[in-house]
Amino acid sequence: MSFLTKKVDYGSLTLDNGGVFMKNLWEELYSKKQEEAMMKFPFPIVMELASFYKKKYPKIRPEDINILEIGCGSGSNIKYLASLGYNVYGIDISETAVKYAKNSFIKDNLTGHIEVASVDNLPFKDEFFHIVIEHGVLVCVNEEVYTKAINEIYRVMHRGGVALLTPKSEISSTSIRLKQDDNENNYLFKDSAIYINSITLNAVVKILNNRFNIVYLRRNDRTNYTISEDYKFITAESVDSIYHIFIEKI
Repeated sequence: MSFLTKKVDYGSLTLDNGGVFMKNLWEELYSKKQEEAMMKFPFPIVMELASFYKKKYPKIRPEDINILEIGCGSGSNIKYLASLGYNVYGIDISETAVKYAKNSFIKDNLTGHIEVASVDNLPFKDEFFHIVIEHGVLVCVNEEVYTKAINEIYRVMHRGGVALLTPKSEISSTSIRLKQDDNENNYLFKDSAIYINSITLNAVVKILNNRFNIVYLRRNDRTNYTISEDYKFITAESVDSIYHIFIEKI
């Protein structure tokens, strides 16, 4: 079992809303909810991403492919990929999540490299990764950090490598609330203890700045309903809508 141990300063992740540190926010969430907050299974889109890369480069063996997940949380996505023989790396800003992910790998006798770090300051060398995963992470930072994170993803990726991005769709209830709040500068809105930004798909394309090709784009919509206590009425409705984007480094 091999893990990296380098830690990175969190100062660059200070939020505009009251000077709250993203580190403290996520650490509080994971430490309070513990097992409840930990994902146990990989997202299907992560499986699709790995399959997409393998079809693109069929002669490369899994053991020769380096995969990074930023904001890996419990490590469920990279744990699945490790079981297939890929070299996996994960970073998260929560020490509790990183500890949980490491223990999960050890329990299942899998090898991974997991450490505490921030998305806008990746502790890896240039052009090291073939695949980078971002799932539900960059929606929780402001535009400045988002831009820095994309710069870092570009730096650590091989040319021809692919990455997953998952920005919120404009039709999601959270995005609509942000627009109603006249939030035009992509500041963060606190919803259910998590800060969500209003960075649109067009803004993401602008941040990519012609350094990547968008090779896959899909919008995923899910309507959530709240049922009354007597199970007879729908009392609320919300739309959770995100984009799944595969980008290829040019």
